[in-house]
Amino acid sequence: MGGGLCWVTNNLDDMANQPVGGLAPPLRLSAMPRRLLLPLLLAHGVVVLLIAALAFSSLVDSRRSYEQRAQAAAVSRASELSLLVSAELRRVDLALQTLQERLREPLDEPALDALLNRQRALLPELDSLRVADADGRVRGPGASQAGTGVSNADRDYFQQARDLPARLAVSEPKLSRISGQWGFTLARRLERRDGSFAGVVFATLQSAHFERLFAAVRLEPKDSIALRSASVRLIARHVRNGGPPAQLGDNQVSGELRRSLTTQPDEGQYRVHTVSDGIDRFFGYRRIPLSGQYIVVGLASEGYLAPWREQAWLTLGLAVMALLALGASGVAGLRAWRNEAGLARRLDEAKATYQDLYDNAPCGYHSLDPEGRYLLVNNTELGWLGCRREELIGRLGPADFFTPEGLALFKAQFARFLAEGEIHDVEIELLSRDGTRRQVSISATALRDAQGRVLSSRSVMHDITELNQARQALRALSNEQSVMLDNELVGIVKFKDGRVVWLNRAVQHMLGYDEQQMLGQDGQLAFADADSFGHQVAQARAALQAGRAYRSELQVRRKDGATLWLAVHGALLNPQSGESLWILVDISALKQQQAQIEHLAGHDALTGLPNRRLLDDRLRQALAQSQRDGRTLAVAMLDLDGFKPVNDRLGHAAGDQVLVQIARRIQQCLRAVDTVCRIGGDEFVLVLPGVAQDGEEILQRVLASIRQPIDLGAQWGSVQLSASLGYALYPQDGSGATELLRLADQTMYRVKTGGRGGILRHAG
Repeated sequence: MGGGLCWVTNNLDDMANQPVGGLAPPLRLSAMPRRLLLPLLLAHGVVVLLIAALAFSSLVDSRRSYEQRAQAAAVSRASELSLLVSAELRRVDLALQTLQERLREPLDEPALDALLNRQRALLPELDSLRVADADGRVRGPGASQAGTGVSNADRDYFQQARDLPARLAVSEPKLSRISGQWGFTLARRLERRDGSFAGVVFATLQSAHFERLFAAVRLEPKDSIALRSASVRLIARHVRNGGPPAQLGDNQVSGELRRSLTTQPDEGQYRVHTVSDGIDRFFGYRRIPLSGQYIVVGLASEGYLAPWREQAWLTLGLAVMALLALGASGVAGLRAWRNEAGLARRLDEAKATYQDLYDNAPCGYHSLDPEGRYLLVNNTELGWLGCRREELIGRLGPADFFTPEGLALFKAQFARFLAEGEIHDVEIELLSRDGTRRQVSISATALRDAQGRVLSSRSVMHDITELNQARQALRALSNEQSVMLDNELVGIVKFKDGRVVWLNRAVQHMLGYDEQQMLGQDGQLAFADADSFGHQVAQARAALQAGRAYRSELQVRRKDGATLWLAVHGALLNPQSGESLWILVDISALKQQQAQIEHLAGHDALTGLPNRRLLDDRLRQALAQSQRDGRTLAVAMLDLDGFKPVNDRLGHAAGDQVLVQIARRIQQCLRAVDTVCRIGGDEFVLVLPGVAQDGEEILQRVLASIRQPIDLGAQWGSVQLSASLGYALYPQDGSGATELLRLADQTMYRVKTGGRGGILRHAG
């Protein structure tokens, strides 16, 4: 500062001896009142300090804003992934509950193996699905690999399931004794009809399954996703662009995570340098309610803070320019006012830049006074409310835009905020002035004075409408299943010497016959043909004569010709009289549900196209057919160009519509024998069997269809995309499914880097 003032003084002395434009006599320093020099220099010094303070404050506030957004993004991503993993675990738990109910009666080994194999076929991601008896001895397919006499009674999941009958038992990550792979186990207690402990049914999921699941998630370079147990032992970890090998089963985590879990066990955030690779990351975590495990997402600070660094250099450049202008104003003397106006203009531009970051963030920011009125609000939240800023500031508050139920919740939470100084993840329905409803999540911390009184809030509001809709859909599905299980009508029928002598109304309702039509019948009227009836009668008679109960699942025919599935349980009442009692339960809904699960397991939920799992099966079949008939098979990898800007600009809802329309267009361009699969994001795989010269023509037709404008309706207008496509041929370019997919993917990326919007065959 002192050196700068001396420079200004020396230059003023030089200027005092120079003429101005040759028209006026020289302005000499001696002619200027000495008493004005010191105040002028002091004023310049004050301005220098103000500029430095403003630049420093702007940089600090901007960096804090970027860090808060990074933390919020990490928590949001952890929440999304927790729903994905929870859905995976819930499917496995549904299978365990089904087996739990079916195994209340003991089964012999063949029947048990068949039952477990059917369930596991619906869940190919499982490493194993077995049963352990009350002593821990393992039964089921592949149980012999564990060795004779090996007991699982020492396993943590076995003890949990045994001691906590109503809960799903979840093990710590462990190294499998059989496969040698890391994973964890889900288990349910098995009980006999008298309620006594009969063992556990358990399913093992490999860590590699979740690593593949995480690898399909879009991440920035050096971002990470980890799945940890309730005791924070590492189950699976994926780092974009690689990283050091994960130490599975290790519970060595940062002190920041442990401290955060102590105060916020369900969801939280922190920042730390990762010990394994030395990368600074913003972390967000979310607890999975079903299993107690944690999804931990780490976003590399290097990528998130890069825009801030650019703005920091811009701000420093502006500050340097301002200081140079200030020096010039000191040299110019009386011309200082004009230069100060230019400096103020540049400072306003810099302020506008920072204000734009605040106003147009993808979430709402606001500040409230102790009475709950708006002090500050950004443009994003104004758009949600449908109001102008001058209508809100000092007049209205968020409470004026809630439903009556939301208003009651907000009042209670705001009182808690004033008392405790913070609230987190308060979910309320927001009602815009134009009637638009959206579900939002609000978090806030308090700004206090020296006496501890609340001056204002620092609040962030996230739109969780889509997340809430997903929750409601899952809840509705769960309720439907509960109603179906809790309200089954049980049919009862009594036979004597093979003829019906009594039946209840449920049987009449199931089969559509009245009582008189069924009395005296032998049951054949419910079967499509005599052979099927005779086969079932022979099996049932053999079981009853051997003193065993008979259980089976049969597809029968109603009076009106419709078919339904029944779970049948029969027992002999009196061997002398030949009387037997049969219990019939309509399981048609369960059969339909199993078919739906099989469909969902192989198809993309958004577009309805086959997913990666079904792609593997279709590609294997196509290769086998090509090997038999000697014809060429084409495998193409397609990636949309320009989809991410559309998704970022118009939102995920518009992006989803784009993907649905693109999927429909691709299907319309393909033949009946062709397959198109969505493998994640905006990537598709095309399998074209039996192509000759028309293979590339089909692919060109697909690209031309994608390039046509896409109408998204009045809300978003229309967008236009292109696609990059690479393909490989069997057997010319490769002989296996994995190799063909890899070659097609590499070729597609060559199109991407070479200008996009084209098609290229792999050049061996």
